[in-house]
Amino acid sequence: MSHEICYPTEETWFICFATDSKLVVKAYASFDTTQCLDTAWETIELYTSQEEWQDRLAEYGIIPEIPPDLEL
Repeated sequence: MSHEICYPTEETWFICFATDSKLVVKAYASFDTTQCLDTAWETIELYTSQEEWQDRLAEYGIIPEIPPDLEL
């Protein structure tokens, strides 16, 4: 089953998890107001703050590589 979220009102960062228990991160990235997120993962966290998204990923030991021109 696929889950689709389209055309957010502002840039949105997401984290997809393997299960409801949120023990394993399966995917993470962002999408903007002209895009859709389509994923097979059912458990998704959405963020409108890049900093909050990065902090949450850090809890899992993940430091995403963000191009310098896109950093906060």
